[in-house]
Amino acid sequence: MEISSATLDTKSVESKRIASLDFARGLAIFLMTFFHSFGHVFDHSWFLEDSDKLFDYPKIVLIPLVVLLYLGTWNSFFLLISCCVNTLGMIRGANRKANLEQMLTKRLVTGVFLLAIDIFTEGVLYNGYLGTAIISKDWGNFNPFLDSFYKIKTLQIIAWSIIVTSIITYFLLRKDGHERFRRNMKIIGLLTIAVFIATPVIHNLVDNMPWVVPEGLQGWPEVEVQIHNASFKT
Repeated sequence: MEISSATLDTKSVESKRIASLDFARGLAIFLMTFFHSFGHVFDHSWFLEDSDKLFDYPKIVLIPLVVLLYLGTWNSFFLLISCCVNTLGMIRGANRKANLEQMLTKRLVTGVFLLAIDIFTEGVLYNGYLGTAIISKDWGNFNPFLDSFYKIKTLQIIAWSIIVTSIITYFLLRKDGHERFRRNMKIIGLLTIAVFIATPVIHNLVDNMPWVVPEGLQGWPEVEVQIHNASFKT
């Protein structure tokens, strides 16, 4: 059976990845891994105990530390790239007249799978049940596993972002919505403004919750404070 060159060219275009996004995502992963690996071997307790003394140290010490702290924020950049890739994938699928429901289902399953992986790694492994039990020898303490449901870290943020952006994109792309670029941008813009407006309101609401602060902790925001007040409201 012969396949025309036009068909091959079409398949090549459809499967072509965006090199700039792949490079940016790979760079973000490398920098985050480097930062977290460094954090596991470097004792930074002196900085956490009294950050006011930080500026008393010579610049030759401060500059590398500032650079490392900056690299640790690249998880947000990785999150942004992941959402962009997810959205562009759905738009490309819509351009190919692919089944939007199947694309949405695939991404929702991916998001739920990432949530499960996050709960397993945070609730069972290193900082979870097994990691804590091996150190403390207390195999009957399941609190480290239950605590994982009150912690939201990068992997879980990515999972929720995939779920939310996929649902929004699905409704924007229905009925040839991928061709209505201006309308889509206006809706995304309004949603962005809504998030900006709601963020300080929600922060203020959370800050003024009647948190029970255990002795030795500074208060909210603090993961241990959140865990100590474990509830649906929390």
